[in-house]
Amino acid sequence: MKVASAPATDSAGVSVANLCISHRTTNGRVDLVRDVSLDVHPGDTLALVGESGAGKSLTARSLLGLLPGPTYVSGGSLRVNGIDVRAASEKQLRKLRGGVVGFVPQDPMSALNPVRRIGSVFDEVLARHPRLAKDRPRERIATALAEVGLRETLLDRYPHQLSGGMKQRILIALALVAEPSVVVADEPTTALDATVQAQILDLLSHRIAGRVSLILITHDLGVAASVCKRIAIMYCGRVVETGPTGRLLEKQRHPYTRGLLAAAPDFCTDGSGMVPIPGRPPRPSQIPDGCAFAPRCDHSTEHCGELPQLAGGAHSVACWHPCDDPA
Repeated sequence: MKVASAPATDSAGVSVANLCISHRTTNGRVDLVRDVSLDVHPGDTLALVGESGAGKSLTARSLLGLLPGPTYVSGGSLRVNGIDVRAASEKQLRKLRGGVVGFVPQDPMSALNPVRRIGSVFDEVLARHPRLAKDRPRERIATALAEVGLRETLLDRYPHQLSGGMKQRILIALALVAEPSVVVADEPTTALDATVQAQILDLLSHRIAGRVSLILITHDLGVAASVCKRIAIMYCGRVVETGPTGRLLEKQRHPYTRGLLAAAPDFCTDGSGMVPIPGRPPRPSQIPDGCAFAPRCDHSTEHCGELPQLAGGAHSVACWHPCDDPA
């Protein structure tokens, strides 16, 4: 399934082709991500959107070789700035993490070590990249903090002395301090209040996007729209719709995308207009051979027992009965 994008001019950026991620079980394996392809070129911004369990975080973590436990890449290719992630040694992966790909993890409340001062965490990040550690490390740290609107005085503090918004900014600064060319932000606004969330989104869209390749993981289409130029909708481990943000939000082609928008809360009203998507996503071990969304879809027919492929050019959809189909 190919996420359409501008043609590449060199090996910079992220290229994923036919990615499959599986989980080892006592009976064999269960596929969690299936046949996902995407390209994110320098300065490009892509949001991976979907419900919990859609495979968004696994797809992003695979770029850094950080899949948990018995979960592994079972097929496809992963290249970051020309580096073959699947073939890379652990030493090469350590250089990749931070130096090439900056990672902003979920939940700022628990992502930082509570017994370490903030400054020591920055020092550790730079120590993993000797070239940067020897080249004005304090200046680099100060610059990274300034980019997220924080002062150097915070380096002497412990995480419990910082607010949730400050911790999230620290995590973003940690992702930027080694000057990566790609930043992966996994639900960077989770657990933040509305005001702080707006500040973080403004930071991502105006200070980071354009300088690096940004991959944003979120379940919120509104968050994706405020930061990214392109969106890929994931459901049950597959990309089911992808396209330029404005076009996709103006005219959703997949019933699941339309359902996500209809189910989003509108704080300007009493919420009576919200329409939840019926049912729940199937368990990974129970995903049907055809369209996984068919049991929850009002448009489904017998044809949906066959697996639809992503097609349609710049604004692609994997659906036998897209919402814009005149039939």
